[in-house]
Amino acid sequence: DRRLTGMGTTMTIVSTMGTDLFVAHVGDSRASLFRDGSLIRLTRDHTVIASLVDMGAMDQEAAERHPLRHLLAHALGRGSRDLPVEVSNRELQDGDLLVLSSDGMHGVVPDEVIVSRLKRVVERGDSVETAAEQLIDEALAAGGPDNVTAVVARFRVDHGADAVA
Repeated sequence: DRRLTGMGTTMTIVSTMGTDLFVAHVGDSRASLFRDGSLIRLTRDHTVIASLVDMGAMDQEAAERHPLRHLLAHALGRGSRDLPVEVSNRELQDGDLLVLSSDGMHGVVPDEVIVSRLKRVVERGDSVETAAEQLIDEALAAGGPDNVTAVVARFRVDHGADAVA
């Protein structure tokens, strides 16, 4: 369909091998790790505005309100053969929570709310499925202007056997 020429999509892929977590990423979907009460971003948004922040031409607060904050600098499907894919590696710890989200979720739900939902998993024993559903509900209630995706996974690490469940 020629009307879709120039459209693209984001990609965030995770894989584990033993206690290693590998992340491959393009676009503005995100992977974050919740550990010891803190949300740690594992990916960087590949948007024009994020590039301006990286260069020091714009501060983070202004970027979060900018009307073009979702304009992708890199995406799959735009015909580029030299697509820069961000690849990273982290060591998992027992109890880590991994959050994968589209900009329709993390672009509307503040980090403080994401952290509070994840704390319920750790402190009250809520399921990761419940946490993901609550994050999606929060985004939809806030008017989620884009597709809304949230995936939450908990890792159990047995360092003696170097195994991950």
